[in-house]
Amino acid sequence: MQIIAIPSGVLRANSYLVTENGTDAVLIDCGDSEPLTAARKRGLQITHVLLTHGHFDHCMGCAALQDAGAKIGCAKKEKQFLFSEANLATEMGLCMPPFSIDFFYEEGDLLELSGVRLRVLETPGHTPGGVCFQTEDALFTGDTLFCESVGRTDFPGGNTSQLIASVRRLLALPGDCTVYPGHDCQTTLQHERKWNPYA
Repeated sequence: MQIIAIPSGVLRANSYLVTENGTDAVLIDCGDSEPLTAARKRGLQITHVLLTHGHFDHCMGCAALQDAGAKIGCAKKEKQFLFSEANLATEMGLCMPPFSIDFFYEEGDLLELSGVRLRVLETPGHTPGGVCFQTEDALFTGDTLFCESVGRTDFPGGNTSQLIASVRRLLALPGDCTVYPGHDCQTTLQHERKWNPYA
């Protein structure tokens, strides 16, 4: 499996191109249309976009990706949040281009998309319906878990106790894997178990 990190959008949130076959790709989060350009340069066709949560900096590019043929997925518990002012776009003076949700997922779902297998973990706290995606050796954590830090809970819908429980759930997963967060640098579960102050 190849994973390509693409910081995009005004807040440079990490979007991740994930491909098993070098032809089709799944995109995790979509800050703007930069991932689409990056995929085309690599000869990849993005078939699906999976959102970790509904803040604007992770989904501003969904309309462009949907226009290009990608299917957009969102957690069932996050849909209402995603399409409300709680997504923070208007607070930043932005207008999110309209798009629709093509499919939903929830806790425990195993997504098999273009050869990529991802398990859905519900991790509320940063937003009410936030999720992470797990493969055998990778964990995409959105704004739940960062390198030696965690997501904010002072935005609408944030909940500190839920977030801490979600982070500890992730850190209790067996084994070790690379953590691909929604902002900043990659880390590992083992590193976070040792150094994250919320462990």
